[in-house]
Amino acid sequence: MKKQGLNPFLPIDEYIPDGEPHVFGDRLYLFGSHDKENGENYCLLDYAGWSARLMI
Repeated sequence: MKKQGLNPFLPIDEYIPDGEPHVFGDRLYLFGSHDKENGENYCLLDYAGWSARLMI
């Protein structure tokens, strides 16, 4: 049986299909168009942005 990979950076119900990552200082920022779970349309007219502190 195959296991599904999960993204540890984003919540499980967040979909950013064309994310654009940027690193500033000790933070990673991810910006991109936003899809909704089980939605009928893709790349809605809103955008999502997430950030996390890098652990280097």
